[in-house]
Amino acid sequence: MLEFHFYWANDAPDLERLARNNEPLGVTEVRNGAVVKDMLIGDNGAIATSPCRTQTGKHFTLALQVSELRADDRSRRTEIEDFMRSYFPATLKTLHCS
Repeated sequence: MLEFHFYWANDAPDLERLARNNEPLGVTEVRNGAVVKDMLIGDNGAIATSPCRTQTGKHFTLALQVSELRADDRSRRTEIEDFMRSYFPATLKTLHCS
């Protein structure tokens, strides 16, 4: 199952801290994404952020977790990155951020 978490903040978040400290979720074995400058891809999810001025804040962050994957299962990393390559920019567009 895919779990999505959407966050807005006034300051740019520290993605590595968010991913590693279970805030909002734990993304294991993160590495920088090749798609968006501020994206981390992990074994069981991804987290990305972008400037996006709304009434709620100045930065939008999207966290994705694939809940059925074990923390050490690297088999879906490419699929997770491919998904975020499409989904994150499309989400930014719907928020009028891109």
